[in-house]
Amino acid sequence: MADLLSQNRDMERALLSAHAELDAAEGMLKARQSAAPVCAPSEASPAFKQHPPPQLPFSLPGYRPTNAITPVLVMCHNRPKYLREALDSIIANRPSATQFPIIVSQDGTDAGVWDLLEHDFADSVVAIQFQSRHEVVPMRKGENFSYYYIAQHYFFALSTVFDKLGYESVIILEDDLKIAPDFFDYFIALMPLLHDPDEDLYVISAWNDNGKAELIQDSAAVRRSDFFPGLGWMLTRTLWDELSPKWPEGYWDDWVRDDAQRKGRNCIYPEISRSYTFGEKGSSGGQFFKSHLQHIALNDHPQKFTKMDLSYLEKDNWDQHFADLVLNAKPSQIHEYSTHQSYQRLARTFGLMDDEKSGILRGSYKGVVWFWKNGEQVFVVPSNYRAIFEPFASSA
Repeated sequence: MADLLSQNRDMERALLSAHAELDAAEGMLKARQSAAPVCAPSEASPAFKQHPPPQLPFSLPGYRPTNAITPVLVMCHNRPKYLREALDSIIANRPSATQFPIIVSQDGTDAGVWDLLEHDFADSVVAIQFQSRHEVVPMRKGENFSYYYIAQHYFFALSTVFDKLGYESVIILEDDLKIAPDFFDYFIALMPLLHDPDEDLYVISAWNDNGKAELIQDSAAVRRSDFFPGLGWMLTRTLWDELSPKWPEGYWDDWVRDDAQRKGRNCIYPEISRSYTFGEKGSSGGQFFKSHLQHIALNDHPQKFTKMDLSYLEKDNWDQHFADLVLNAKPSQIHEYSTHQSYQRLARTFGLMDDEKSGILRGSYKGVVWFWKNGEQVFVVPSNYRAIFEPFASSA
């Protein structure tokens, strides 16, 4: 044990030094963010030796995203019981430990979390710690500082994965998420689309904000959306390089949804979620958990996405496909709204999440939110939906 602790301290000093050099060279942190200590297992541990980062960037011949080593980054703080459930789910469902190494990033030094990682998952994960929170200057009086600390932790963890370890993609989970059996096949199948610069994609998510059991039907269906759902998602180095120099002080997820960052790009998500949150307790105080989140269904009919033709998700194909769906729907399937208030009334009627972020409704594409009800698809549409979609229709 003493030798392990000594190795950890040596690794902490080595990574701290590396991060300080990285920050200075890249100019990626503000002055008060210029040092971010790290604690990690020794480089002599099997996990470091077994799972090296890929060597070829996407732009070079020979790089195939579907075969690339893609780490699963698990974000945690002080909930060891939650973390155990999340890690058990990942390990049980991943097809390859080599292709999908697990990196657990802990915010702080909670002993219960570190003991769990050191004793129960030492051979299964690489663990790092974020220990150097910088001073928070809240935007509003009485704010919960947790959202600022979370943003700092995300910056640390993502810069470690991309800038220090050199990966090209990462799947991001939190310690209160478990995954479906086909979670990894879903990401493997869609990774090439995400890496294609012509597809105008932002991220891939495993989560449907409106994925309650009574609102879903097709376990093979995948969709485009203007909304970033999070809760199990894939990020590329290309996007990280774009976002990291201006990473926010707090509320990183709302910031990512702002069009200054999204720039009109789409997200991809499944009709039936491939992740499920059991996190009733956390920084948000259980916001929406009892009323909505706990009712989101986790897919239990595994699909082989890598064997499917997913070309309908390509940008041009999708616009025509979706325009035809909406414009050819029966009048009984269409419900129009003209203001956010009128949308909220419809959303509450159908059991949808009724909020918006940066003017984008959850799960929407060009203002349309769609779901299943009594065996047929229902479309909640803006009042000018025909003008929006007619230019994309197959008959146009």
